[in-house]
Amino acid sequence: MSRVSVQWEVTNRCNLRCKHCLPLSGDPRPNELSPQEAKVALAKFQSVGATLISFTGGEAFFRPDFPDLILEVVKMGMQASVITNATLLNGETLLFVQEHVRDLAISLDGATASTNDFIRGKGTFNKTLSALQSCRELNIPVRLNVTITKANIGELTELARIAAKFCPLGVFFSEMNVAGRALQFRNDLALSDADRKALPVSVAEVVQTVLEETLSPPDDDCWVDSTTLFMTAEGNLYSCIEIFQRRPELSIGNIRSLDMEQWQRESAWRLNGHKKKCCYGVYVSEHAVFVSNRSPICAFSPERGAG
Repeated sequence: MSRVSVQWEVTNRCNLRCKHCLPLSGDPRPNELSPQEAKVALAKFQSVGATLISFTGGEAFFRPDFPDLILEVVKMGMQASVITNATLLNGETLLFVQEHVRDLAISLDGATASTNDFIRGKGTFNKTLSALQSCRELNIPVRLNVTITKANIGELTELARIAAKFCPLGVFFSEMNVAGRALQFRNDLALSDADRKALPVSVAEVVQTVLEETLSPPDDDCWVDSTTLFMTAEGNLYSCIEIFQRRPELSIGNIRSLDMEQWQRESAWRLNGHKKKCCYGVYVSEHAVFVSNRSPICAFSPERGAG
């Protein structure tokens, strides 16, 4: 049985309204999984060999039963990873994370309060820096997530230095997609064609200067296989988060009704020999990842499963 990794948008609720947010997080999605349904989902993931549940949102810590779900993950012998805006990480929550969560990815979109707060909201820079400091003191493994926009492209070196100081897992740079809430703010955030073209070299220079590492050549092979799943807050399943974001009608089913073991058997057969190109190019080094936008089209369209 293949090991399965799951990325789960555990809620679309969020306490922030970031200007570049792809899923337009804020209000919960209609019919989000109940606490009991969420635990049943975890049991289904375990049944097909899931080893890692990567929680995202919205803001995962904004879901009231989220700590219970993490405890359930650990109880089932899996690991939990969380992407968070860090503004809800108080002392008690951080101690819980220290004990039960494998690692955190914390989002920051400016090396100064003026830049970051313009994108993510007033006061978020200081709250995030405070959370990063606390994580360092508690030895919580953290990665810094940075979405590159016109507003912060001049601060990438300083953002990498923040990552070098606080984040032992390094930094994840991604080029902003002009989609979701970013459509409303494209004049403030969209990169120019010249900046987009120069971005791979610019990021490589930042990584070399600050982290003393060399980014790999870009990998644009599609990563969709029978070992990856993305699930929305209401339980819709996709082979990849990009399929959800670009073609949400192409769900392979809903966790409430999908036979996971049948999905795994059929998807492994269907994807045998599958070779397609991703809409992103991924550059990596030991402590840095850069994801660039290479194509506006997702090449992979899975067959619709029973749901």
